[in-house]
Amino acid sequence: GNVWTAGIRGEALLSEDPSKTDGYYIRWILGMDYQFTDKLYGMFEYYHNGQGTLNKFNYDLMGLYQGRILNLAKDYLAVSGSYQLTPLVTVMLSSNSNFSDGSGYLAGTVSFSASDNASLAFGTLYSYGKTFTEYWYYPQAYYLKLETYF
Repeated sequence: GNVWTAGIRGEALLSEDPSKTDGYYIRWILGMDYQFTDKLYGMFEYYHNGQGTLNKFNYDLMGLYQGRILNLAKDYLAVSGSYQLTPLVTVMLSSNSNFSDGSGYLAGTVSFSASDNASLAFGTLYSYGKTFTEYWYYPQAYYLKLETYF
């Protein structure tokens, strides 16, 4: 829904987990986005993962490796913003922070609208965190992406 001109959204999920003492956990997300001007956009989301843990030494790395889980810790904040430099070029910066262990990543992208049916983007991802935190082992990455539409 909307609050004035800002978009507000949220979701919650109650899941059964026999390994938990009470047998259940809850995940929820709350987010907001806002178009500040015709060129400037911002968004944030707070995510609580009841399946996660506060202690980095208790992370379920095997579950992450096997694809059963996506996030290891309890609480995260994602912030993103984009600015349209020209009608054809947009710059986007975003971050994802793990509140439990202080790790996270920063991402930046420059996209170019090559035609009505194609776009080209260059981006980078920089992760940070102390040893054995969730994001410390991710390498810095660069990418070039071409998208076509029909």
